Amino acid sequence: MQWVEKNKKNEGIYKREEQDKTIYMIAAGEKPNMGYAVSVNKTYKDNKGNVVIEYEMKQPGLGERVMQAFSYPYVLFFMDNQETAIFKEQKSIKE
Repeated sequence: MQWVEKNKKNEGIYKREEQDKTIYMIAAGEKPNMGYAVSVNKTYKDNKGNVVIEYEMKQPGLGERVMQAFSYPYVLFFMDNQETAIFKEQKSIKE
């Protein structure tokens, strides 16, 4: 998908509407190594019927050995066009 390739290099939440679905991408942007990731931890409907997406931008732990190569972590997901998405970033707690 050209849309993914174009947007994955910049951190953000991207939206693309197709005929009967909406595609969302949560991108972490360019990272210096392979120790980074994006994960969707939880999805649910709130009391107004919106779909809430709780996600996390993960980074390598202190002292963790990771491959040194640029990476572009992202996650894609699909929803019906009629649904409204609300995004909530959860912060990682490193020990």
